[in-house]
Amino acid sequence: MNQITLYHFPMSICSMKVRLCLAELAVPYDERIVDIGLALENLEPWYVRLNPRGVVPTLCDGELVVTDSAKIMYYLADRFETGLPQEPQQRAEVGRWVDVADTFPLHAISYSRCGIPRGNELLASRLARIVENKARHPDLADTYSALYDRVSALRDASVDGEGTTAALAELDTAFSNLNAILASNPFIGSETYSIADVIWTVTLARLDMLKLGDLFSSFPLLSAYYERMVARPSFDAARICRAWVGAI
Repeated sequence: MNQITLYHFPMSICSMKVRLCLAELAVPYDERIVDIGLALENLEPWYVRLNPRGVVPTLCDGELVVTDSAKIMYYLADRFETGLPQEPQQRAEVGRWVDVADTFPLHAISYSRCGIPRGNELLASRLARIVENKARHPDLADTYSALYDRVSALRDASVDGEGTTAALAELDTAFSNLNAILASNPFIGSETYSIADVIWTVTLARLDMLKLGDLFSSFPLLSAYYERMVARPSFDAARICRAWVGAI
């Protein structure tokens, strides 16, 4: 048994980020699939006690529990002393680009563009299960209330056409800046592969899945970068998908 266990879902974009990070670092781990589809396993009490936000992934390193994909990537980079540049300016630049990708509302775009099968049904089912579990488990009432607010916000964002349009315009600006950066570095913000490359590889793959690859196809350096990242052995090893696989 490995010391590290990853709770994840195959098609979860944030799970893909951590799986890619683990693959690049060549870190062995045990895995436990948490079905975040209509089985709603992520909303069960045992899991929200582990991860109060009711999302995947969750990484356990022995007794230590780390949630949030970006925090997990930083933790792994520090733990295994690779994935973050030592040079301060490059390290800061990597951190900046991790933040850009991590804060971008890609989930809302995924739902609004029907990138997640039966997405509207899934959101409605999540809200109903949260209400049900809140009544059944009063000790977790505050946790489930916060979950209800978060899922409601995602539902509202998924039908906000103006918000989606603004997000795509924001993404175009980011791509222009990334294209410029890649003129002087082989990787994002650094001379060596880092967690910024992890998060942007998976982000670009998800946009590819959403049939939005044309958004970055007009940026030649970024497009070439993406193809290089897809060709890395870690891409297949981490099961990064450019098309939806399986049911929800």
